[in-house]
Amino acid sequence: MSAAYTRLNQAVAKCKETLLGPDGWYDACMRVSNILTSMGRFNEASQWHSMAVETEPNPTQFHAKVAVLYVIQEEWDEAINWYSQLLEINPQYAEAHRNLAQIYSRLGDTDNEVIHWYEFLSHKPELGTPEGHVKLGDSLQEQGKFEQAAICYERAIVAKDQYWQAYDALAELRSKQKRWNDVADCYQRMLEQDPSKVEVHYNLGKVWLQQKHYDRAIAKFREINTLDPTFSQAYQSLVQCLVEREQWDDVVSTCRSATNSIEDLPWAYRQMGRALAQKGEEKEAIAAYQQVFQLHGWEECSKNDYQVIDDYFSDQIPLWQKHLQPLIKQEGGAALVIGSQQGIIPCWLLDKVLTHMSDELFCVDQAFSKAFDQNINQTSGLEKIVCLEGQPLSLLPELPSDCFDLIVVQERRRKADYTQQEMDLCWPLLKTGGVVIVQEYSWEHPGGPQHSPKAGVDSFLKTIKGQFDILSQEHQLIFKKKALSVVFSPLRGGKALF
Repeated sequence: MSAAYTRLNQAVAKCKETLLGPDGWYDACMRVSNILTSMGRFNEASQWHSMAVETEPNPTQFHAKVAVLYVIQEEWDEAINWYSQLLEINPQYAEAHRNLAQIYSRLGDTDNEVIHWYEFLSHKPELGTPEGHVKLGDSLQEQGKFEQAAICYERAIVAKDQYWQAYDALAELRSKQKRWNDVADCYQRMLEQDPSKVEVHYNLGKVWLQQKHYDRAIAKFREINTLDPTFSQAYQSLVQCLVEREQWDDVVSTCRSATNSIEDLPWAYRQMGRALAQKGEEKEAIAAYQQVFQLHGWEECSKNDYQVIDDYFSDQIPLWQKHLQPLIKQEGGAALVIGSQQGIIPCWLLDKVLTHMSDELFCVDQAFSKAFDQNINQTSGLEKIVCLEGQPLSLLPELPSDCFDLIVVQERRRKADYTQQEMDLCWPLLKTGGVVIVQEYSWEHPGGPQHSPKAGVDSFLKTIKGQFDILSQEHQLIFKKKALSVVFSPLRGGKALF
């Protein structure tokens, strides 16, 4: 530190002493002014001269001027200390918060920077831009300061009419907090300014659906159907309301309206099928389900008249096609399906994956249903199927090891320990590079995890750590068997050890 700065700091310390009484105030301030003049800092010198001639010391002004001196010297800790003392003396001095925010920005201390920008704009919100208020609100959210963030979004709304970004941010924040009444209020305020915003109408309806305010939600979604007949999400949410209220006739009519207005809506045909089944109209329900699969590229479902009595599979078809491409292209492929249900998955595999004459499909189940037999007999690949009826835990050990390219497990109503035993038996049957698909992996039994397959599958995977790659882990689990690393040992004459 230069001699001039040393003298300056000493002079500042003398000024602080005189704050306790007026004696010596003039001389102390003039000493600072003279030192600043000698340093060529005339503007600051003039300010200290003006302070000197005041009849009484002004602690707020004094601390502010001292803090500035340390900012200029880039002595940040001292500057922070003096601004902090200033705020203890005068908490309403907004400029101190702004200057502290700028200092913390220089230091890379984002948390403290955000806090002081918030305090500054709390005193002077008119000095912030709408964009600045939203940005500050986002930063406060990241710090977990949700109420302060909400205040920032409200300030942005006040600063600029129809600033939708602020409304959206506020609604999203209140949604995270599950404060649904506040979310609804936010969307209603938006619609008061612009009733034509279909997306906002939809979001408001979703909030009411979340709150189980079915009448209001249904009315809102139907209003959207009138405003924009091509807005598919409104149809889907309306159907969800009607399903929850078990208004099956309305579900069917709404799905038909949706499919008349918009092409390619698999979900609408699926919900229509479920509603028709509830009404006892089985033939019409099957036709609706067949249409779902046709929209997913499985034309054979209608052509072969598979009797689909429920659809738990169509949404998974794109993911299966993605991960089963190697099997689709090869000849001599083999798949194993455990759990038959209505036979839809085996039929799809025969129509779309196991299409070569040399391919094979093994199906294992305790008992095959009438629906399974009927659908399997409709396929063009009946000669490729081997059906093994009996307890899977007894039948699986009889199958050849390293034989299958694909194993599908679709028995969700099995306890965790049973599922783990089943997976233990399946693993040796799978070829290297083969794929395992566990249907309804994330399904949760109301009795707890010990009654659900997920816990059993997870326990099994721990026993084969490092031997598989997870390809997808959502409602279903898809993983692939890795090739074991090869280690060459000179003690074995260069032979491979695994």
